[in-house]
Amino acid sequence: ASGTLAAGQVARAAPDGSVLLLDASSFAVNPALFDKLPYDPATAFAPLAVFALLQARRSSDEGSTLRYGYRLSYTLSKLSNDTDDLNFRASNSNEFDSEWGPSINDRRHALSAVLYLYPSEALTVTVAGLFQSGQPINLIPDTGIFGTTDLNGDGASFSSAYLGNSDRAPGVGRNSGRLPWSKLVDLGLRYERAMPLGSLELTADVFNLLDAENLSGFANSATQSNQIQVAGQPFVERNAGAPRQFQFGLSWRF
Repeated sequence: ASGTLAAGQVARAAPDGSVLLLDASSFAVNPALFDKLPYDPATAFAPLAVFALLQARRSSDEGSTLRYGYRLSYTLSKLSNDTDDLNFRASNSNEFDSEWGPSINDRRHALSAVLYLYPSEALTVTVAGLFQSGQPINLIPDTGIFGTTDLNGDGASFSSAYLGNSDRAPGVGRNSGRLPWSKLVDLGLRYERAMPLGSLELTADVFNLLDAENLSGFANSATQSNQIQVAGQPFVERNAGAPRQFQFGLSWRF
């Protein structure tokens, strides 16, 4: 039914974010194909993410002249909430109406690209890249100014570890800062040569080829978090992604 039955089920579900719909082009063309739909496409859904994919594959036909393949995907999303955990307090007691803001895992833009090159029948070169906008930063009070981070007097205060969303610096919203983009590029080489009784395969991989310093993408349950920073103070780096790494392999296939 071109996705209309599934979309109707989601449209009738409780609007609490527990039921999601992933659809393709049929969602856009169905209003023109069907006289009546079990939902209003203009008002029944709230968009969470837009996904686009472009790809080309090397032909498996013998003698094909296509010496490359690629896959490119882009996701635009927005994740907002009024708390990041059931046990987190609001900044002011239980007043959650003013807490709406980016989730700690909100990544607005995500671009993934993979390029395959086939210089010869025996050699494959793969380049993969993942580029994502940074995660939000929660800005806490400066103890040098206020003497404490427990501004609402509830007995809970911040440390450098991620403890929740209460006691923000005055005048800033929840998770209102932003870490820099993360940029990760990997390179892989694979060479296979036919040998008596099998084949020999050599591989070489370089992870984080550009040796980029990535500050986003770490669980906030860690002892230290880059997503907690003191308002008005220089950025304090507490962790980062792995630097450039190399991996080599040798295998015999029979």
